[in-house]
Amino acid sequence: MFLYGSLEERVPEKHPLRPVRAMVDAAMEARGAKSSGRSSRIDERTTRHEGYVLSPRKRKLVEQVFGWIKTTAGLRQTKHRGRERVSWMFTFAAAAYNLIRVRNIMEAAT
Repeated sequence: MFLYGSLEERVPEKHPLRPVRAMVDAAMEARGAKSSGRSSRIDERTTRHEGYVLSPRKRKLVEQVFGWIKTTAGLRQTKHRGRERVSWMFTFAAAAYNLIRVRNIMEAAT
């Protein structure tokens, strides 16, 4: 099912799309695409700041909280109806997450 050879090994030399592939490769190289084959449209004025590197880590922390609340706290589908009750349940679940997080931080400190 999976082929582990490179694309160059799998595609015949006389394949009609080989010249097109060569043109695309040449254009990408001339454009200055990075060696990984991906380039960023975000310029250096944005990426040079410390916050740019920090942002994905902080986003991951936030996503972990919501993931925990949905799976472990059981709020993927609420058992209550009404904004006030659901809000209360979310606040309760967030407080439980914070208590567990504090416990883990204190265990790591000792």
